[in-house]
Amino acid sequence: MSSCRGGILFLVLIGMNFYISCEATHDSNGQNFVRWSSESEQKALDVLSQHCASCHDGGAKDGGFGTVLDPEALVRNGYLIPENPQASMIYQQVLSGEMPTTYALSESEMSVLNDWIMKFNEKENNQRFDPSKDFGKVYTETLKPLCLSCHDDSATIPLDTYEKVLAYVVPSASQFSLIVETLSQPSLAEHSIESHQLNDIKEWINRGAPL
Repeated sequence: MSSCRGGILFLVLIGMNFYISCEATHDSNGQNFVRWSSESEQKALDVLSQHCASCHDGGAKDGGFGTVLDPEALVRNGYLIPENPQASMIYQQVLSGEMPTTYALSESEMSVLNDWIMKFNEKENNQRFDPSKDFGKVYTETLKPLCLSCHDDSATIPLDTYEKVLAYVVPSASQFSLIVETLSQPSLAEHSIESHQLNDIKEWINRGAPL
């Protein structure tokens, strides 16, 4: 138990560092903005953040749609069809002028969105969909055996679900993620983490921390 108390104290003491690092992941409207490794996706999320996030991300869900900055959710919910802009609702609504409601995106911005969708399944993007390296692997092979005995749903710092773990993750930046910094300290885990387990967590985070 002493090691778990040490882990909690460590997280509390350096918590401020985490939130300072997270400031870079918010857009000008204060919406959550995830930094992905793909250049085409980063450019597309810049466009969506500027023109769409104020109504369709975070707490804003106009029309029942609130995941415009979550590429996986866009695909999962049918708003984006990889490699097919013409079949992608998010692209077609912008192309038709339906969205945004008060002005049209520029040709260059439309080109950015088109390029992103066309390249969506290229290796640099699609790595984060690798089912062998998703959150399920990280949870089953590392978090569950090393952390959940002390950090279950009743703990001060719970790590029992994807959403709760994300509180200690900076997607695409493992070097700024509290969970990596904490697990790198052998004295803070009930059992020392193996190098391959830590590398799996880092790789998962650096690919955008996909579900």
